[in-house]
Amino acid sequence: MSFSGKDWQDRAQSRVKYYHIECGRNRIKRLANKVFVKVQKILHIDRRKKCGLIFVGGSNWVSITENFCRYLVDNKKFILKTFKKTYCADELFVHTMAYNSEFKKDIYMINEKELNDDADIDMCYANMRKIDWVRGKPYTFDCDDFDDIINSPFIFIRKVDDSNGLSDKILQYLNLY
Repeated sequence: MSFSGKDWQDRAQSRVKYYHIECGRNRIKRLANKVFVKVQKILHIDRRKKCGLIFVGGSNWVSITENFCRYLVDNKKFILKTFKKTYCADELFVHTMAYNSEFKKDIYMINEKELNDDADIDMCYANMRKIDWVRGKPYTFDCDDFDDIINSPFIFIRKVDDSNGLSDKILQYLNLY
């Protein structure tokens, strides 16, 4: 899993520090959420104090072991309680649980850089995902990128245009099709 830079981590603290109203694209709910958070700031609410965790986050695209998956399932109640009413909890809860557990020692790469940079190759190595943020947001790989994909050190790719058979070509290459 990749961890975002310190600048992102600092901004993300308010996601869990305050209670949030699920608002999606609804303008009225978003406005209500802003007011709700401002009131909590005035009242010095800080949900983080209750659970004693160091909250960290990063990409919600992660690859985890079976044991860590079991750990998450075993702690479902705690996770739901801790991250309920958190803004974009999917980018926080897995990382936070790993970082604050015995599994921290097994994390492939904890990227402790100052700034968050999606184009940073370390973030792709940490997730073992080939993601090209330079040519797109992210770039969509197609059949023309086949050689580049199979010669990369990554296990996964994001994003794929399968209209010209890239998936089939990869499966044939891996003798899975």
